Amino acid sequence: MTGVVRSTAGRFALLGAVLFVIFAGLAIAIFAGGGPPPQQRLFDVQVVGNTMTPSTLSAYYNDTLTITVHTDKDEEIHLHGYDKAFFSSSDHAASLTFPANIGGTFVLEIEATSTPVGTLNVQPRGGLFGIGTPTEHSNTTIVKNAAGTVIRTASTDVYNLSLEVGPIQPMYTPQQFSSLHPKKGEIMFTGTMVMPPGMETMTNMDAASFPPGWKHLEIHVYDNRKGDPVRDLNPQITVVNTASGQSQQVPIVTMQGIPDGPKDFHYGNNVQMPPGNYVVDVQMNAQRATFTVSF
Repeated sequence: MTGVVRSTAGRFALLGAVLFVIFAGLAIAIFAGGGPPPQQRLFDVQVVGNTMTPSTLSAYYNDTLTITVHTDKDEEIHLHGYDKAFFSSSDHAASLTFPANIGGTFVLEIEATSTPVGTLNVQPRGGLFGIGTPTEHSNTTIVKNAAGTVIRTASTDVYNLSLEVGPIQPMYTPQQFSSLHPKKGEIMFTGTMVMPPGMETMTNMDAASFPPGWKHLEIHVYDNRKGDPVRDLNPQITVVNTASGQSQQVPIVTMQGIPDGPKDFHYGNNVQMPPGNYVVDVQMNAQRATFTVSF
């Protein structure tokens, strides 16, 4: 009787092993997908004027990408979807390494002019009948900068920075955004919006007409190794009129553009900057960057 029990147990163990192999094979067929195995892919691109060569970069999901960008002048090249910022100049190429962990087609643009110059195509490896393939997250939408926006770039040992100064923007708390559903402007996370005198308490900012001499100033800060936005700083931003020597501190608001979403995280506020020449000084812990702008 004991021998029968052992024999039955052995058959069940063998059956279990066979089923495990079968299901493991099915899982590999379904989820591992086709295409080549993950690999390191190196891309070296040139941006001259509004032309990127090569204009299309192709990879597979879970590859590791190293993209090096050369430009003919100081330029910020933004990779949408991945939210990576490449800060390059005629004598300094920008290189970032990151995993291809988002599938789809993603546009590269010249940030200063909102000009698309190329695409990154991350293909799924695919599985049996398409099961197990990553979700498509293509992002080829370009949000145009407001007319009259001035953009400058700078770098420190730790950060790359982009200064944008343009038309005054309506700014909303998350609660106001949820109730009013504005289509443009900024969502504020911390800090208090500055408004022209007499307009501090207005609620319908989306349709407001603002007095001349007022600007919206924002500083975008990126990790210069990863190309990701830095969100945990407490920068000090000082604006100096070079003709009069008048200096003003910009009350810091953390925010993001409503059309752009999280990739547009930045620091700044609305400020009064009549036509003239200005120096914008940004202090971030032990790091400092300086920009010059004119209107």
